[in-house]
Amino acid sequence: MSNNIYQQIWTADINDGNGIKAILASGDEEGSTNDGFIKVNESNITDGDVDHSLFKEVNIPESKRETFRLCQKLFDNYNLKDSDGETTNLKEWGEWSRFFFQTVVNSTPMKLAREFAESQEGRSFTDTEWITIFINLWIQPFAVGSSIARNGFEHVFVGEKRNKENIVGGYHFWYKFWLDDGGDIEGKRTKAKDDIDFKGLKYEGVDGFKVPEVATFSYLWDAVQGEESSNKLKKPTGGFFVGCSPEGLLALGTAAFFDNKRSDGEISNVNINGNEYDLKLFTDDKVGNGRGNHIDSFYPELIGVSKKPTIEEPAPSKVVISKALVNAENDGRTGELGNETVTLSNIGDSPADISNWKIAGNNGNASRNYFQIEASTILGVGQSREFTLADNAGKGPPSLKNGGGNIKLYSNTNGQVDVKTYSSQSGREGEEVVF
Repeated sequence: MSNNIYQQIWTADINDGNGIKAILASGDEEGSTNDGFIKVNESNITDGDVDHSLFKEVNIPESKRETFRLCQKLFDNYNLKDSDGETTNLKEWGEWSRFFFQTVVNSTPMKLAREFAESQEGRSFTDTEWITIFINLWIQPFAVGSSIARNGFEHVFVGEKRNKENIVGGYHFWYKFWLDDGGDIEGKRTKAKDDIDFKGLKYEGVDGFKVPEVATFSYLWDAVQGEESSNKLKKPTGGFFVGCSPEGLLALGTAAFFDNKRSDGEISNVNINGNEYDLKLFTDDKVGNGRGNHIDSFYPELIGVSKKPTIEEPAPSKVVISKALVNAENDGRTGELGNETVTLSNIGDSPADISNWKIAGNNGNASRNYFQIEASTILGVGQSREFTLADNAGKGPPSLKNGGGNIKLYSNTNGQVDVKTYSSQSGREGEEVVF
């Protein structure tokens, strides 16, 4: 699997998923109303300006709103105080079920996270295992200390009042902040619903206001729940990624949980869109000797602005996925041999031995549902070859989803060589997708 799963998830979420692009309010970019955008207005205010709006404009197209609506329905299922235990009734489980099965589990970002988790664990998960893993990571309540109980979703997406303190715990989802700052799903904002007082940026050593994909700042949250009186909660330093969908954020956190590079509560030097982050992820394992079973918190810390991605020296030969026919007549979904094809090209400077390499789609990886290239297959310099996908290895048939998805190429040692993402618009019947 790629060593930058986080960039893969981010790109898939923004380009082909329900995420929307973050842009600088001070820049010249207008944003696409078809794809959605957020204009981020991070002013370098030192004394604080309570009336400052972090998001100058939010445009979520109707085609992407359902995932945010379903997620929003979950916010009132949690108690504000982190010392209050949580109980989940049938109605709330129904909301969770709709959110998970309609938007999360089959989303491209979460599929990428699952494949990455499987690569880190060295085995494939059954669908039942994966659902159980997700529930344990994000939904199942766990104890913190003697009286505090919460789950990862509540802490990361909703936010809490820290026990016996007027401090905000968690609260790392940009859309929840937009709602509390007076916004709504249609992009409208009213002062009457404004529960946020902006107190200034909190970046250390970096010009974070130049990076729209992340916000780190101080604020007051006038949190009200039910009949309780107002709670002016402080967040001395808080923040979140800006623009990712709910499933995109869940996928990023899930990948971070399984990342074997995680040490002491963080994955260091992660590059997303040319900027570098330390991804902070904490679990119920407070000792630090093990992985834990539940996600406690997840958020980004920006450490470098406009740094170029680390580029490895090119190998003597390089094979890439160059074309695909993903929507063909009799495409294998009727039980007969399909006509889906993938073309590989050698863009390197020497012949490439691709014997026993594997090609998989949305439903597979290097362990299942793949097409295996025959032995003694050499791809010459500048040469391309088309492969018709079939279950020729007895591991289940590969399938390229017509509505958009991913195509993956693995070497004979199961290392991921290339991955290409395509949209439903690019995979029209009978037309090749060219990458």
